[in-house]
Amino acid sequence: MAITRLKESHSTRELASPVEDSDSLQSLIVKLVEIRSSLINQAAEFEERITSAHPLYERSAANLIHYLALRHHDIRQLQDELAALGLSSLGRAESHTMCTLDAVLSVLRQLAGRQHAPQSASDAISFVEGKSALAVHTEALLGPAPAHRRVRIMVTMSSEAADDYALVRDLLSRGMNIMRINCAHDAPESWSRMVAHLKRARRELGLPCRTFMDLSGPKLRTGEIQPGAQVAVWHPKRDNLGRVTAPARIWLAPADGHSFMPEGADVALPVPADWLEKIKPGECVHFTDARGKQRVLEIVSMMESARLAHCSQTAYVTPETTLARPEDGGDPQWEVQIGALPARVERIVVHKGDFLILTRNPSPGRPTEIDSNGRVLSAATISCTLPEIFSQVRKGERIWLDDGKIGGVVRNAQRDALRIEITQAGAKGTRLLADKGINLPDSDIKLAALTPRDLEDLKFIVRRSI
Repeated sequence: MAITRLKESHSTRELASPVEDSDSLQSLIVKLVEIRSSLINQAAEFEERITSAHPLYERSAANLIHYLALRHHDIRQLQDELAALGLSSLGRAESHTMCTLDAVLSVLRQLAGRQHAPQSASDAISFVEGKSALAVHTEALLGPAPAHRRVRIMVTMSSEAADDYALVRDLLSRGMNIMRINCAHDAPESWSRMVAHLKRARRELGLPCRTFMDLSGPKLRTGEIQPGAQVAVWHPKRDNLGRVTAPARIWLAPADGHSFMPEGADVALPVPADWLEKIKPGECVHFTDARGKQRVLEIVSMMESARLAHCSQTAYVTPETTLARPEDGGDPQWEVQIGALPARVERIVVHKGDFLILTRNPSPGRPTEIDSNGRVLSAATISCTLPEIFSQVRKGERIWLDDGKIGGVVRNAQRDALRIEITQAGAKGTRLLADKGINLPDSDIKLAALTPRDLEDLKFIVRRSI
């Protein structure tokens, strides 16, 4: 009983003690006041845009500006400090940003023992209004929520959906609520067939589904990379001791035909049809690969004019590689060269401390050129899809590539090229590919939101919606 009273007394003293020292509370208040001021200043900067919105959405537009201004700050540490006090961490403030901020400030001032008249925020969206507006707008945009789940399922259409009605119908039957068509791919003719398939499926199944069309917009991405050598490579599967557990599967098909590589094959090699038709299962084909290694293909099956072969060794082959049957006796007709192969994409790998040249020139990119002594002769180069940026980027500004996998700083900005020092990359370097996003967070980039292609695509979208 005495122990219980001691615990209760200790608990009471804890509840009566200050939640936080005055300096810490004051520091939090100052930070939040500064953030609040930035929200007000940002809204003032966009006042003309906000007031030009439809009266029903004017306050929502102001709230959006407030939320974007809030997210412009790094509030991670601030969120931890607020959460430690049992207060809102501002993580769910998107639909009522200013009211959330004012509520937290009010509680902090009371904890600090400060008398403070609440700041006027009569035009700000309240908690109740924010949640209500979010629900109404969500339903207007995405449609009513399904009865058996809270989320809607949006499915982006692949190119196959234009010619495969069964695919669209199956997606709808399995719960698709929104068909998304990405206008960056395919063309209006394909989009029309996708929409027609959906309309037919809705009639047959009696299920609702909306169609969203996503304009491609201006794309700031890396350009093409120069093709590498025409070479095909395969490796058998091995266990941890290096023993072969499964051979590589090589598909031999007529060079002038249209045979598709079956699922599970590792490589397809085009060869002359008249030579291939004489090869039967159980036979072996010998060749010397691009590294001078003697290799053997064992023919295991045939399908019409194509053959499937196994190989238990790694091999590199090129269009110059010669295939031969062992019993050819030197007859040239039994030796053939492999046909054209897809060119391998050249690897551009950047390391921290490297330099990368982002260029206006649309020529294919190339990797760093290094001499036999390891000295850099020329930095890696790659183009970008929007040459307009070169007049708007300044020395010292940051740049991020491929969703932040590669980071850098512009060390030299010229009319036709940016010289970038790589400041962030993987420990062993990071591979940069074509068509990867470029982000310039410090640059004041001014680009039209709608491209000429978007304006043409909008004509189709408007006709479809009528």
